[in-house]
Amino acid sequence: MTAPSYEQTVDVETPELVVLTYSIAGIGSRAMAAITDLLIVLGAFAVVGLLWIALVATTGFGRMAFDDSWVIAILILVQFALLWGYYVLFEGLMDGQTPGKRVHRIRVVREGGYSVTFGASAVRNLIRVIDMQPLFFYLVGMISVLATRRGRRLGDLVAGTIVVREDARRAAPATPSATPAATREHAATLHTQLSEDEYVVLSRFVERWSTLEGLKRAALAQQLAARLAAALPDDSRAAGPKLLELHERERRARAGGVASRGETGAGRERQALIAAGSPRWNAFASRLAQAQRRGLRSLGEDGVREFVAEYRALSADLARLRTASGGRALDELFQLGRLVAGAHNLLYRDRGMALRASVRFLFTEGPREVRPLPAWASHARRPSRRICSPPECCAAPRTACGARSPAKGTSTTHSSSVR
Repeated sequence: MTAPSYEQTVDVETPELVVLTYSIAGIGSRAMAAITDLLIVLGAFAVVGLLWIALVATTGFGRMAFDDSWVIAILILVQFALLWGYYVLFEGLMDGQTPGKRVHRIRVVREGGYSVTFGASAVRNLIRVIDMQPLFFYLVGMISVLATRRGRRLGDLVAGTIVVREDARRAAPATPSATPAATREHAATLHTQLSEDEYVVLSRFVERWSTLEGLKRAALAQQLAARLAAALPDDSRAAGPKLLELHERERRARAGGVASRGETGAGRERQALIAAGSPRWNAFASRLAQAQRRGLRSLGEDGVREFVAEYRALSADLARLRTASGGRALDELFQLGRLVAGAHNLLYRDRGMALRASVRFLFTEGPREVRPLPAWASHARRPSRRICSPPECCAAPRTACGARSPAKGTSTTHSSSVR
């Protein structure tokens, strides 16, 4: 069972009619990831600057006027590669993660739960120039994240992406109920002594048991014992120990698959699904983590087949558990949805662009899309040069050659300055 959660989630239905649950990354985790990436980029800028200084000092290369066109072109290219290419390259090759996002366990995905492509990453990071204003404080981006329903900055809105958390909760391990006596006892029990709501209240009290003061704990135990008197033994012990014993008994019964009292229809199947599936879900979580770190190839051919088969089985478990939960928020339901979502992204990610093609995209196709400067900016970029024909015309005063009056008795046919 789970306490109320205040994190923002979004459900996405895939073409296979599987509903995946994503947890939206908060502004705090996104800010920390942005700071981490920015420090890496600034470190790269510092390294490039030191290399340039060392190159100039040792070889004399680059000792040109700073306004030379090739020097400006190199600086623009380096800035473009670091500020824009860093994010696009890592998000495209690392399935929606930069080093900062990986450290803080968040990921960029497209709407629909699919992996982000190079095109979508390029679009969202082009708009980053606006999101990071003023300067590098990301004030525009933060306002957009807080104002939108799915916490998306302007780049996400344009590219159709969302940033999600990828930490999958591990379901509580099955409690020890493997003894033959306990198994027979659970098999003979039709339902637990407590309803689902009563068990949630008792679980919260047990969780806070060690943090409560003695008098307050005793008073709460008396009130709870009066409410659950029908399920408690009639003896002379204090209310506290009896409640702890009842909680342990109810926990073991639920771990053994016994339905809660008052459950009907599909709800009676919920505990049996959780009890039978938790070991498989936890094992799949470990295999999924390995595949996310090293890729599907690390599993081998047989391992990939088993991975796909387990993904399909977990998808079926997710659909059944969602129906059986009856709209309740369960840790197990959330964990199972995150596992299926992670496997879905891994299996359906776009592998159409390798490292070589991605570099060509960044430094050839991307800059090609940049529109040329307007005509007035091109003329203002550098002063015009006169082209004189014949050459002796250039020795004239700084006026058009055609403006000089030819001497009497001679005829001059050379042209004026060519723009």
